[in-house]
Amino acid sequence: MQYSQQIVLKNGSIAVLRNGVEAHGSAVLENFNRTHAETDYLLLYSDENSFDAEQEGRLCSVGINRGG
Repeated sequence: MQYSQQIVLKNGSIAVLRNGVEAHGSAVLENFNRTHAETDYLLLYSDENSFDAEQEGRLCSVGINRGG
């Protein structure tokens, strides 16, 4: 299922919420590492991630191809 929605934020700017694609793998990995380094309340620490950018990209594309 493809998903794309534009959301107007409080400051008037527009955010687009959409499915991830394989090309987003490095950005997803960077976001994971950054957010997991900022708090102790997530399941893993940033240095405990075993995925690389290519694997993250494949995970992004799986959601689209699942059909659900």
